[in-house]
Amino acid sequence: MSTHALKRYFRLVGGSSSDGLLEVFENGEWGTVCDDLWGYNNAFVVCKELGFQSYETVFPSHTHVRSASEEIWYDDVECIGSESSLRECPKRPVGETNCGHFEDIGVACSQQTLRLVGGSSKNEGRIEVFNNRRWGTVCDDHWDETDALVVCKQLGYSSVVTADSHSFRVGTGKIWFDNVQCIGNEATLHDCPRSAEPHNCGHHEDVGIVCSSD
Repeated sequence: MSTHALKRYFRLVGGSSSDGLLEVFENGEWGTVCDDLWGYNNAFVVCKELGFQSYETVFPSHTHVRSASEEIWYDDVECIGSESSLRECPKRPVGETNCGHFEDIGVACSQQTLRLVGGSSKNEGRIEVFNNRRWGTVCDDHWDETDALVVCKQLGYSSVVTADSHSFRVGTGKIWFDNVQCIGNEATLHDCPRSAEPHNCGHHEDVGIVCSSD
C-alpha cells in the first residue's frame, strides 16, 4: 500500500498525494479512525495538520481503500476546529471503540480555498469558498463580470465565458459571501470587498460561472 502525506502521527494511505485512508500512529503501530461522529471540523484539523488549507470531502474507506491495519485507534472524535492536531480533539480513549474497519474514515485535503461545483467540466460550476473551516456558496447580489474574472484567474483561467449562471444545482449550508464588489486586481475572491454577515440571500441566489477552458 502506498503512503502519502506522511507526518509523525498521521498519514493518508492508498490514494493520491492529498487523499486517502486516514491512519494514526499510537502505541508503536499504525491504526485507523472510526467514522462515528466524524464531521467537518475533524477533517479540517487533519488536513491543516498535514499542511493543507482545506478539505475537499470526507468519505468512508469502503469507497476508497481498505486498511491493512488490525487496530482502530480513534472513535467518536469531536474536534472544535481550532486544535493543532487530531490528538488534541475530544474522543474515546485510544483503542476503545465499537467500530469495524468498514467504518474507517478517509479524507481528501486541498490547497484550494475556492472551487467550482456541479459543472460538466472543471472550468464551470457553482462558486464555493472555504471560510471558517467549511465550504459555502456566494450570493449573486451585485455580482458582475469583474467579480467572475477574479474567480477565473484565481483558478488559473484567463477569461470569463459566463459571469452569472444559475444553471447549476443550488448549494446547501452556509452562504459566505454577499454583495461582492471586486475592483479586478485582487489575487483571490477573499480579497474583494463584500458585505459582512448577516446576508439577505437564499440558495436560489447562489452564483455560478463558466471560465474559459484554454
